[in-house]
Amino acid sequence: MGELILHIGTPKTGTTALQQFFFKNRKRLASHSVIFPSFTKQPKTPLAMNGIVLNRYCQRLSEGRNPSVGIANLEANLRKLSKLLASNERVLLSDETIYNNSNKSHETTSPYWPTMARILDEAGADDVTVVVYLRRQDDWASSHWRQRAKSGYGADSFAAHLNDPQTGHRMNYAGTIEAIERAFGNAVHIVVRRYDRKMFEGGDIYHDFCLAAGIPWDDGYRLPDAAANTSLSLDVAEALRTFQDAAPPKTPLRTDVLIPLARELSKKYPDAPGTTPFDEEATRSLMEPHLEGNRRISERYLDGAPLFSEEYGGRPVWTPNEGRIAECRAAFEEAISQYEPPSNGEGVLLALARKLPEGVKQPLRAVRERLLNR
Repeated sequence: MGELILHIGTPKTGTTALQQFFFKNRKRLASHSVIFPSFTKQPKTPLAMNGIVLNRYCQRLSEGRNPSVGIANLEANLRKLSKLLASNERVLLSDETIYNNSNKSHETTSPYWPTMARILDEAGADDVTVVVYLRRQDDWASSHWRQRAKSGYGADSFAAHLNDPQTGHRMNYAGTIEAIERAFGNAVHIVVRRYDRKMFEGGDIYHDFCLAAGIPWDDGYRLPDAAANTSLSLDVAEALRTFQDAAPPKTPLRTDVLIPLARELSKKYPDAPGTTPFDEEATRSLMEPHLEGNRRISERYLDGAPLFSEEYGGRPVWTPNEGRIAECRAAFEEAISQYEPPSNGEGVLLALARKLPEGVKQPLRAVRERLLNR
């Protein structure tokens, strides 16, 4: 029997940290008959996001997206997955883009999850466990907007992001989970976890995931060194989102310069604990359409208590600080103006660090010093 544990996110629920944990502990996991495989490296994707080969193959078949591009690579990876599933050991895959790319899957005409079910059946996955972490929709929307601003994939204002139909689809947790049920029927076991640090079994997300997925906890597991993929403060994200054209996604200027600088600025200008872009009325308006679906999830997969707190007031509300945002933009512009592509084999990071002036603001200097001391 081929047993598959499929971790699908959602995005901004500790997925990067979990993937680093799985990758760092793959030998220890294997000693417990849990295989976290590596596949042929996918473009612009870390090896630890190993479920992306499954997601991209599903996209090719369900949406017809560039069917000839990379198909041989994907099929070879699926053959490897099939062999692993035939080994009678549990296979663990993780990729939050599975959730993102299936965000319209609650529409009954969407082929994504039926296609996924067929792929896994043909690969020999007789027993499928889908693990998904959920955070309250207003918190998810805020964190997702900051992530898009940081990565360079979204230059929309927060209001425009919130009005994007895809944002609405992705917040419909019940629709997506019910689509998985329809596609797999009795062949799937769905595990839903609340993304709430106060509610993690064992005190952290690593213990929580292992307990939820039935993976033995081992005191020999090594934890990631630091929090992964941390969010920017709201003022810094607002400043950074306008630099998408100047520093496109996945380019050295963004990944090696602007994102580290944004993290330093977020340390200088942190949000107050619990800060939200929504006042109480706006939070209630956003959450209202999802309450019934959230209750269905809790009743079916959890303890029947509200999936999330239904108290919406009492939190600090973000008011953009235009002076602070202007200062952050000036720091980003300074970094861009000093950047030159490296020559003669000199690394991008060191080349930039040597170009930065000594008199820049402290966050920029902190990045410079870290780069020079690498």
